[in-house]
Amino acid sequence: MSDNSGIQVFNGNVTGEVIAAGNEAKATKIIGSDPRVADALGELRVALEQLSLSRQEKESLASDLERVDAASKQGDPAATTSGLQSFADKLAKAGIVVKETLALAKPLVTLAGLVGTSLAALGL
Repeated sequence: MSDNSGIQVFNGNVTGEVIAAGNEAKATKIIGSDPRVADALGELRVALEQLSLSRQEKESLASDLERVDAASKQGDPAATTSGLQSFADKLAKAGIVVKETLALAKPLVTLAGLVGTSLAALGL
């Protein structure tokens, strides 16, 4: 059995929808039909309504969730992560501590995991 610690290509190309290289590398593709995406977004929408925020803040956060939804349906992890980052930044700016709010933390952990990131990487 060989040690797969990387990818080497000579006189050719490596192509694919998702590629990972290196020790313990993990490639992930978010798929819009994955029920975990819809479930997590639904949980975040419910949690968002329960937060003590202004209407404008809630609308701005809801807009980010729509971006995440659209990007995930297109299978675009970078755009999905960007939407999650914007959502996280706005929560932090509003003084919401995600790690102390299970209704936010659980679905955010799910979504972050699907695109290969973490709450820490999102600054939460």
